[in-house]
Amino acid sequence: MTVGNRRPPRIPAAARSLRIPIWELSQFRMLQRHGFDMTTPGAAEKITAMAEADPSPDNQLLLAASRAMKGNLQEALIASRAAADAMPDSARAQTTLATLLVNTGDIPGGLVAARRAAELEPEDPQVLYNLGLAESAAGNTVEGNTALTHAATLMHLKPRPWWRFW
Repeated sequence: MTVGNRRPPRIPAAARSLRIPIWELSQFRMLQRHGFDMTTPGAAEKITAMAEADPSPDNQLLLAASRAMKGNLQEALIASRAAADAMPDSARAQTTLATLLVNTGDIPGGLVAARRAAELEPEDPQVLYNLGLAESAAGNTVEGNTALTHAATLMHLKPRPWWRFW
């Protein structure tokens, strides 16, 4: 997917094996919290209705995720910023904002939000995964790989050594 005339940052090799487990973790958390996940038929419509009926920060995060999945990153970013502004001490809000900022080209802003999320939840694999992506996008490969390796460890996955990706 392209954003304007630029492509989102490339996913580092160290993140590839984590991509699906992190997605599954996020969907499991969503299912526990809301009773449905993004794979549920009609999820996008349900989320839009929920956010219209109750524009709470939690519903704005759901709306951001739904819009991002549909490729509408600018509207997702608006919803995510609203949630992060309303919940500055929420790692979920900060990590969602970080991901969207990086994917829309604001790597410095995404890095700030990703680091804030990691301060709030230093042992959350999803937060660490997003931190690893933001650090890598910023050119901080050592810090990115460290965060990604820690996320893999927390998920009980065996990370592949960096030299095996070549």
